[in-house]
Amino acid sequence: MSYDRKTPKNLGLKTMKLLIWNFSQVEAESSNFGDRAIFRSLVDDIRKTFASVEIFSLSSDPKLTSQLYGVTALHFENVLKLIRVVRKCDMVILGGGEYIQDKTSLLYLISNLSIGALAIVLRRPICFMAIGVADEEEISVFGRFIARLILNKAKFITVRDPQSRVMLNKLKVSKPPIYVTADAASRLSTAPKSRVEEIMNEQGLGKKRRLLVGVSPRRILYGKFNILPLGVQIRLNIVPSTFYYQNRNLSKVLAEAIDGLVRNLGAEILFIPMFEGKSFSHRDQDFARDIMKLMRNRDKARILSGNYTPEEIKGIFGQLDMVIGMTLHSLIMATIAGVPAFAISYSSKMDRFVRMIGQEEHSISIKDLTVKGLLTGVNSVLAKSEAIRKELIYKAQELQERALLNITLLSECLSEMDKSR
Repeated sequence: MSYDRKTPKNLGLKTMKLLIWNFSQVEAESSNFGDRAIFRSLVDDIRKTFASVEIFSLSSDPKLTSQLYGVTALHFENVLKLIRVVRKCDMVILGGGEYIQDKTSLLYLISNLSIGALAIVLRRPICFMAIGVADEEEISVFGRFIARLILNKAKFITVRDPQSRVMLNKLKVSKPPIYVTADAASRLSTAPKSRVEEIMNEQGLGKKRRLLVGVSPRRILYGKFNILPLGVQIRLNIVPSTFYYQNRNLSKVLAEAIDGLVRNLGAEILFIPMFEGKSFSHRDQDFARDIMKLMRNRDKARILSGNYTPEEIKGIFGQLDMVIGMTLHSLIMATIAGVPAFAISYSSKMDRFVRMIGQEEHSISIKDLTVKGLLTGVNSVLAKSEAIRKELIYKAQELQERALLNITLLSECLSEMDKSR
C-alpha cells in the first residue's frame, strides 16, 4: 500500500457520530498506558479530520474520561444507553492494540469483539483500526472462530504490522479490505517542554546526569489460554506457583544487570510502569519494587510516581538516554522520541516491532535472558547510540505517516457510505 495518499478528507458540516472501543478506559486513567496512548491519538486525529464530530466511549469512570478526552463517555454497565448510542453511530471503531489474541485471558477476545457483535446485530457499520493479530499459538480455536465471524463483517481493517495481515489471511478473514498501517500511538503528541521539565524536577531528575536509563518492567505469566486475566488471578490467589518462581528469577536477573549498569557506567535508573491498574493489570509498579529490593544500588533507582497523561509520559521518554523495554509501547515511545532501546521480548508483537524498525539485533527473548546477555545487549546499544538515533528519526516519521492512514481510510469509508445513501 502506498504511503503518499492525501491527508484525510474533511466531510463538511455533518456531525459524524463515532464510537471507539478498546481497553483504554476499562480502568479509566489506571488502564494500560499503550491503550490510553492509542485512544488519545485516535481522538486527536479524528477531531483534526472532521469539522463536526461526536465521539463516544465506554468507561469505568465516564466523568473522568469525558473530562480528560472531551468525549461522550458512558458506563460499561449502562447497556440500554450503549444500545441507543450504537444505533445512532455512523461507525463503530474497534481498536487498536493487540486486539486478536486470547492467550492472556479467554475473556479478552470476547470482550474486545462484544461491541462489534452488538453493532452487527443493530445493523451498524464497524471497522477495525490499527489492530495487532497475534500468532496462531496465541489464539485459541474458539478465538479464531469468533474473530473470523466478526472481522468478516467489517467495512475495512487496518493492522499495525505486516504479519498481522498474514495472520488474518490464515484466519480466513477475506471479505473486508485489509491495510497495513501502524500503531495509532505512533502519532501521540508530546507535552510541552516546560511541563516535562517540571515533571523531571518533581521526580528528582532535574539536575545534569551522566546516563539516565528507563526501564519498563512487566511480570510474565508463562502458559496459554488462561480463563481469567492475570490481575484477577493474583487477587484470587489462584495463579500457578510457577508464575512466582519464574518472576522471582526474572527479577533477580534484572536487578543484577541493572546493578551492573549503575556500577560500570554510573547510570541512574528510572522505572516507568506502563500498567498501574487496580483490577486487571500486571501492576508494573509492584514488579519494579520487587526488582529494586534485590538491587545493591537501589539508591540510584527510582520508580516514576504520579498519574501522568500519555503526552507527559511520552515527554519523559524523550529525556532518557536509553530504554530497556519489556512492553511494546515502551519501545514505540522510545522510537518516536528517537531514544535507543534494548527489547526484552515476551511475545510476537514485540518481535515484530523491533523487526519493523530494523532493531532485531538489539532484542533478546525473555526465555533466553541472562545477566550477561542483557548487559552485553545494553552495551551494544550504547556503543551505537548516535547511529541508532539517526535511524530512529526516519523510522519514527514513517510510523507516523503510516498511522495517519488509519484516519484517512476511515474518512474515505465514511465518505463513500455517505454518497451511497
